[in-house]
Amino acid sequence: MEKIHGMLVINKQLGVTSRDAVNEIQDLLPRKTKIGHAGTLDPLASGVLVIGIGFGTKLVEFVQAQPKIYEANVRLGWTSVTDDAEGPLEQNPVINPPTIETIQCHLNQFVGNIEQIPPLYSAVHTQGKRAYQLARRGQTVELSPRSVVVHAIEIVHYEWPHLKLLITCGKGTYIRSIARDLGKILGTGGYLAALQRTKVGSYALKNAAPRCDSLADVIANLLPLSTALTTFPSLQIKEADVVGFCQGKFLPYSHPNAAIVVVLKQDGNLLGLASSENGLLKPDKVFHQNTQ
Repeated sequence: MEKIHGMLVINKQLGVTSRDAVNEIQDLLPRKTKIGHAGTLDPLASGVLVIGIGFGTKLVEFVQAQPKIYEANVRLGWTSVTDDAEGPLEQNPVINPPTIETIQCHLNQFVGNIEQIPPLYSAVHTQGKRAYQLARRGQTVELSPRSVVVHAIEIVHYEWPHLKLLITCGKGTYIRSIARDLGKILGTGGYLAALQRTKVGSYALKNAAPRCDSLADVIANLLPLSTALTTFPSLQIKEADVVGFCQGKFLPYSHPNAAIVVVLKQDGNLLGLASSENGLLKPDKVFHQNTQ
């Protein structure tokens, strides 16, 4: 059977780990087919999970680097050991709930390049272990702040104690930490009650594949490799230069200097990735000529 290459977008369901979701797809594929996902979703989160298949695994890093959009339901007036609904939860008495104006004012502090401490119950490595492994053993866990980028936060709806946010952010951002830290600043406490990822780069939830129960379903919903690279400049090369590119030869193409150039064949299919400098195209990643 011909090898399978491409990107698959699924709607990960609640209660399922990202790894479990990937394993379900992998079980449908021919043996030894490479597969990987672009950005973990917690079991209590749902939404867009982008899966790279075959050569798509080489493009996962580019998808991970693209902005992500989340719909986050924050519950104020409570705290959670895990910073989400997994708990255990503890209620904080609040006499005067904050106004929407106050909340918006404090949310502005979370936009831009910010320093963020990951949740104690997270997969971050510390002391040679995952943080959640140490936390579950009752051991003291101290995590250092990490730099993340939050592009925008919009209040969608607010009715005490429920706050719905639309958050656009970069790689590595913990929405649980935003909920926790917002609650601290407001003096009410807060945790992430529900989370749905609606977009990763150009991949949107509305375009996610319906449930895949067979190899035919996977193939029918597979997207071209080039869809993972829409944020980079692209260049079509002549058919006569395809073999040379695949052999790693520098090609004389007039193109603005760029660290990443998406190289396409004349039919629009992805050939590989290159860097461009001083009128030369240098192959960096080459894919088989017959892939998308």
